[in-house]
Amino acid sequence: MLDRLAGAASALKQYGEIRWHANFSTAVSMRKGVPLANGQSRDSGVSARIFDSGAYGFAALAEEDEDALRVVLAKAAENAQSLGEALAPPGTYARRLHTQGRRPTRCEV
Repeated sequence: MLDRLAGAASALKQYGEIRWHANFSTAVSMRKGVPLANGQSRDSGVSARIFDSGAYGFAALAEEDEDALRVVLAKAAENAQSLGEALAPPGTYARRLHTQGRRPTRCEV
């Protein structure tokens, strides 16, 4: 997994953090010193935090395959860009909309 994370981190075009997490647990049930049940579980996933357009975006999934890593990175970048646009100084967002061929509404200005 670390080699996949390193590869994805080296491909980032902006500042970002990629994390893999895993939680392991063991449960044992006893009654009056007699074992009734025991079990183990493992939960894992990936998360990413990307800085773009002056804001951080975050995303996480409870999966750890290549597709999950791509989705998390894309969603974190999208969230950062959306938040950065929303927090931009007045007029900046409207200019960006204009360059995209859209006219801003009164609530977007």
